[in-house]
Amino acid sequence: MPFKDKEYNRIYQREWARRHRIHKPRIKTGEMTQCLVCKKEFYRFRTHIKKGIKFLCSSKCHGIRRSKLLKDGVLAVSKNFKNTGKTRFKKGVYAGEKHYNWKGGITPTNAKIRNSVEYRNWRESVFARDNWTCQKCGKRGGELNADHIKPFCLYPELRLDITNGCTLCRECHFRTDTFSNRAKNYGKTNFISVGLQESVRP
Repeated sequence: MPFKDKEYNRIYQREWARRHRIHKPRIKTGEMTQCLVCKKEFYRFRTHIKKGIKFLCSSKCHGIRRSKLLKDGVLAVSKNFKNTGKTRFKKGVYAGEKHYNWKGGITPTNAKIRNSVEYRNWRESVFARDNWTCQKCGKRGGELNADHIKPFCLYPELRLDITNGCTLCRECHFRTDTFSNRAKNYGKTNFISVGLQESVRP
């Protein structure tokens, strides 16, 4: 008799089926076949026998047989295929103005600099100089930020200067007076950071 609770009924039926399940041994209907390339015996399923496929034991043997057939001329190479020994596309061929989705260079300068290789190298250099340690709390590793001592937006000439970088953890970086939009008020005499009076830089 089924229980009123549907969830309990489903669990009970699943448990009953698990306990009373009869494990029938799987009957193998295939046969052992010899590989055409390496002469190794492997099991061939009944479906493969019916379809007349799977005469090779592995993809490695398949590649060897295919290359041999191409060499003997049994298989034809596609007419559009030209083996020049070089890659099809060279780096930079469809970059910039040559790309089909080019929109006249609308990427902001900030995004260009922060995603550049030079900026990534600058970050790694700052981390390596400070031994991947926060210069305020002394925490080593974790989520580290490379902070600009003089703001990124106000001093473009110092953006990639290693002496203008400082390794800080995420919490200490958030408490600086130049974090995010606070950098706009950097250097102003009437600028008072609420709760940020203590500088976090060394």
